[in-house]
Amino acid sequence: MLKADPAITWNDPAAIPHGTLLSGTQLNATADVPGTFVYDPDVGIQLGVGDNQPLSVVFTPDESANYNSASDSVTIDVLPNQAPSFVASDPATVLEDAGLQTVPGFISSFDPGAGESALQSVLTYHVSNVGYPAMFTTLPSVTTAGVLTYEIAANVFGEAT
Repeated sequence: MLKADPAITWNDPAAIPHGTLLSGTQLNATADVPGTFVYDPDVGIQLGVGDNQPLSVVFTPDESANYNSASDSVTIDVLPNQAPSFVASDPATVLEDAGLQTVPGFISSFDPGAGESALQSVLTYHVSNVGYPAMFTTLPSVTTAGVLTYEIAANVFGEAT
């Protein structure tokens, strides 16, 4: 008796930004019979930047007495990350002992970068190099929505950058 060949369906996955680990989103072949898929490279691998990188799969059917093993391949583009940009407003001057301050809209016009970097989003803003940290009871921080918060220490005056 001749064994049948299973049909594998696997389309080229969408491009991914560099740093993305391969997952079931990219390694998602299907077959018309039950069985096991082995991918190369496998889930959890990070590919380097480049176009048309090969992904391959070997499919072993559960009913190996009736079906042959099969293989397939697709390609994926791994795109370079481009630096995002945003606009930060200049917060208003506050009086000594002003306490807790909240500045909505401190960050605006977030741009994830050109082309492929449009896949990026804000995970966090990190405020660094505060010029006069002793001025604050709570150091400045910015939410992912662009809201600046900080608390001025009592009896302290000056300028922080």
